[in-house]
Amino acid sequence: MQPLEKTPISSRPLAPGWIRVCLAFLALTTLITGAWALFAPLSFFTTFPAPGHPWVALLPPYNEHLVRDVGEFNLGFALLFIWTTISPERRLIQAVLCAWLVYAVPHLIYHLNHLMQFALVDQIGQIIALGFVLLLPLLLLVALFWLPSRQTQPI
Repeated sequence: MQPLEKTPISSRPLAPGWIRVCLAFLALTTLITGAWALFAPLSFFTTFPAPGHPWVALLPPYNEHLVRDVGEFNLGFALLFIWTTISPERRLIQAVLCAWLVYAVPHLIYHLNHLMQFALVDQIGQIIALGFVLLLPLLLLVALFWLPSRQTQPI
């Protein structure tokens, strides 16, 4: 392991802008999901992701405690995604994305096995939404592997 270079903070390059935009997107989606589930658990249960498309309510029963836990979990990840957006250090980004995948992979697998009670549009919507929040972190991890390390130093 080589020692860290002693360069002035202002001269260190940031992660490419598109990586930060992707991290900000993940931050926003987890922030919205988390705040909704934590502060309005019954509304989240009956109307997530949108009115007329109750994805959570079709997998009953309602449990306020578990819905609030989902909110807290998502808010925790929102904080981590915001942190990586503001301070895009390679190892932090990699750790956060890997941790997210520990959640996202089994979450997608579960939903792929429980689509029967959903309308076709909601089946497609779930596959796209859950697949996207799994594929995006995978693509970011691949990109981080190929980027020179000097492009993802902390700000």
